Amino acid sequence: METIQDRILLCFVERAPNPLTAQMIYIALNDSAITFPTVEGELKKLCTAGKIREHGQRPQGIGPIGSYRVGYVLPTYDNIPIKMHINIKNFTMGRFLGGDAARAEDFNILIETFARELTKVEQEAEDRIARTMQQYWANVIALFGAFIGVFSLITGFLRTVPFEKDSTFLSILVLSSAQTLPLALILLVFVLILRKLIH
Repeated sequence: METIQDRILLCFVERAPNPLTAQMIYIALNDSAITFPTVEGELKKLCTAGKIREHGQRPQGIGPIGSYRVGYVLPTYDNIPIKMHINIKNFTMGRFLGGDAARAEDFNILIETFARELTKVEQEAEDRIARTMQQYWANVIALFGAFIGVFSLITGFLRTVPFEKDSTFLSILVLSSAQTLPLALILLVFVLILRKLIH
């Protein structure tokens, strides 16, 4: 079974060779069952075991501020593939690696690209909702028409049942059953069709 430490080490491998803080790892794990103090505790254990080490100078001060700023790296990145690009749908950009100097226009292009992708996603969602609503109203109209048809059918069948003076209860029951049996079958088919449409 995968432990929290295994998942933390995987974060370092996936984001090699960049240093990570406890806060970065906590966000990357994205698990409500794992608390930030738990991540800090596991990082200390990994440091003690020599599986990771602190990177750079530890900031002055103790408490949350210091914890958020301490960076960690693996002891070595030999034989670990370095991912050079980030792929988001049809968009590919180079990853910023430790030591890279990011230019202002790098961020501008990144933000513009994300804005375009978000606009596309928003338009696709709106189109999907519009198609769903059209289908919904089409089903409502179809069901409404079916209800009217069935109601008219029931009214027509009920008017055709004769009641003669010399009729007995049994004869009326048999006659009524014979005349309403087709209606019952039609209603059964109608209910089955409705069930299929709804589910």
